[in-house]
Amino acid sequence: MAATTVFALLFGSVFVLLGVLLVGAGLATVRDALAARHWPQLFAAIESSTVETVTRPKGGTMYRPLVTYAYSTATGSFTSTRIGFAERLYPSEAAARKVAERYAAGTTVMARCHPDNPAEAVLECRWLDGGAILFFGLLCWIFPVGAATAAGVPWPVTTGILAALLLIPGTLIARQQARLRRARSDGLYPPAGSGSDAHVTALMARGEKSLAIRLYRELHGGGLKDARLAVEALPQGDPSGSPLP
Repeated sequence: MAATTVFALLFGSVFVLLGVLLVGAGLATVRDALAARHWPQLFAAIESSTVETVTRPKGGTMYRPLVTYAYSTATGSFTSTRIGFAERLYPSEAAARKVAERYAAGTTVMARCHPDNPAEAVLECRWLDGGAILFFGLLCWIFPVGAATAAGVPWPVTTGILAALLLIPGTLIARQQARLRRARSDGLYPPAGSGSDAHVTALMARGEKSLAIRLYRELHGGGLKDARLAVEALPQGDPSGSPLP
């Protein structure tokens, strides 16, 4: 096999995998944003509204609006920094500040709160953010498809492969939801407002790392990376993963 063919296969595989990740993230964002439109609304007090500078790993600077708001439910008081379901970075400080100014400190706005998890709330339910991620994911598949067509691969084969790839994100999302339902029925994933780090440890002991990270973020907030590091640093629990009271 020629070196150029090997390179094309490897390069195309990277785009295919990136497309799968983006399509999955886009579908999840669209799903969550549409579902959040039916969440109950409540008043939220804006505690602070600033713009954060984000340095990209490969260089360059982006800007992120950082809004902190507090709200209360029947199960307690909570604080969140989540504006929408997709974290948006802006190339200019002015663009990020324009978003932050919509939520001036000291004002009261309406937020939507998850009925089963009061610690989860959002200010905006923009499904178009997920649509944009989904669009870029589909764009990542243009190069492999073009290369396959140029190589003489019949279009029904290419179409079938793409259809299978589109099923992957949906399957992963469905599996995650099934694992969450199973963990709830086993008593490992507690009802909203009753969780603890012991539940997180029990989930890790059962090999449910993604659910452990999810629960940790519900309990303590913070970003995905910080939650993953914190969960990995927790002491290992009982491998039997017996349900907790």
